[in-house]
Amino acid sequence: MWFKDRRIKTSLLAIGSDCLLLLIKLVVALITGSAALYADALHSGTDMLVSIVLLIGLVVRFRKERLGDANGILLAYRLESVLAILVSILILWVPFEIIRGLKAEDKPPVDYIWLGILGVMVAIFLAYTMARLKSKVGEETNSPALEADGYHSYMDMFTSLAVLGSFVGLLIGVDVDAPVAILIAVMVSLAGIELFISGVRSLLKGGELEQSSFFEAVMHSPGFRGIGWKMVRYRTHLLVLVASLAVLGFLGSGFHVVPSGSQGIVSYLGKRQGEVLTEGLHYVAPYPMATLKTVPTDYVYRLQVGMDETLWEHSDLLSRYHWQTLGNVNRDKPQHFLTGDEKLLNVSMNLHYRLPNIAVETYLYENLHATIEAVSASVLSAYLASRPFALDFDTNLLAQRLTERLKSAGITIEVLAFIPDKVQPPSAVVRDYHDALAAREQQLQLLQGVEGERIKQMLQSNNHVLQVLSESTISGIEKRLTAEGEAAYFEQVAKSYLQQPLMVELNRRLEVMEKVLPAMDKVLVSPDIATDDRRVWSEAE
Repeated sequence: MWFKDRRIKTSLLAIGSDCLLLLIKLVVALITGSAALYADALHSGTDMLVSIVLLIGLVVRFRKERLGDANGILLAYRLESVLAILVSILILWVPFEIIRGLKAEDKPPVDYIWLGILGVMVAIFLAYTMARLKSKVGEETNSPALEADGYHSYMDMFTSLAVLGSFVGLLIGVDVDAPVAILIAVMVSLAGIELFISGVRSLLKGGELEQSSFFEAVMHSPGFRGIGWKMVRYRTHLLVLVASLAVLGFLGSGFHVVPSGSQGIVSYLGKRQGEVLTEGLHYVAPYPMATLKTVPTDYVYRLQVGMDETLWEHSDLLSRYHWQTLGNVNRDKPQHFLTGDEKLLNVSMNLHYRLPNIAVETYLYENLHATIEAVSASVLSAYLASRPFALDFDTNLLAQRLTERLKSAGITIEVLAFIPDKVQPPSAVVRDYHDALAAREQQLQLLQGVEGERIKQMLQSNNHVLQVLSESTISGIEKRLTAEGEAAYFEQVAKSYLQQPLMVELNRRLEVMEKVLPAMDKVLVSPDIATDDRRVWSEAE
């Protein structure tokens, strides 16, 4: 079976070892925060990718060799070359990732140094073991690819030794973490270029992937051989020259120039000293025993005291009153400023200042500007607590108090401006105010509704009174007119009675008769009526 081949078993073991190395280095790098170890972990990742390409080529080639398929073997060579080219492109991305990590502003300091030293020593042992195993098996099985993979493992061991040196340097105060990471990035770039060239060359030739080494090519070149022969002949003089140049370079690293408008801070083995260097040429202990950091004295610094600018960005979008209302999310800082009349405020102040003695103050304080920001916030808080709420600030008084407070702490500051940027209540206060305003609006709406209902009922009651009064007046008028009409009628009847009493008496009799004998025919009999004339008068007639 294919997995019984010694080359394939060695390749599988190498992949497992590379995975273990990658895991160890990556975990330790994340814990310690070492950029050099993180770069070395990516380097081990590239070695693992190369081993995987080698394994795929070996497996495919082994099967084709067992079948005696020449075209299949050629196809396996081409597959191995294409995979090598693709992996080389991926490897060339690694240096950019390493440099991007070095440029990060929030890069944490290196910590847990002893853990890093222990992890790197384990990684060095594993890399050395696998390098020897790959090289030995490659020589015995006549596999140039496996020998080249062993060369990569040796390079991985050397980079791990450089990382170990950076951790040891951190123990004595010398930080070379970033230079070692850059060195590893350069080595990974060379490895990617070498693999790309090897893949393209093997693809064009149609043969087995033979990884070319830049260093091996230089060592076997005719020009370098001639130089090497001369170096052997004049090795004593050459050693003296190299040693002299190394000593001169080491001693010359102590010369430093402090530019105009700056001061120098000297650190010996990572510990800052109280000595301040002025403008000009100075000599200190050689690197890495001593380092010099220059700081400008004429810079104008700016600090924002109070609320962070990011918390004001959405106020115009989410607030009807251009206040800091952020919905149901309170993004305020936990500390607010309290005025003398117990009102909470969010205040943003801009502080512009210069530090004439910044070198001395940097030696006294680990984070000078953070200290100035904290003192400025304290001065502003005391100032607001001593006065009622107002939108105008006495900036001259604030600058004077800040200068006095920092001077008592040994910091000389020249305040150029200390002016308010934004002043407003906290979002929680604004939200409660909006709730109270909404409740007040609802209360006014209810009061207006009750008042309207009261006016409506009063108008309805007045209308009813007016209606009853009108009806009473009309009824009185009607009764008066009826009485007057009846009086006129009776007066008319009385006049008729006086003029024709017989007719009136006849009518009265007829009315009585009608009441006594209703719904019956009546016959009028009178001496004045002829007897032979019998006519009946009915109501219809």
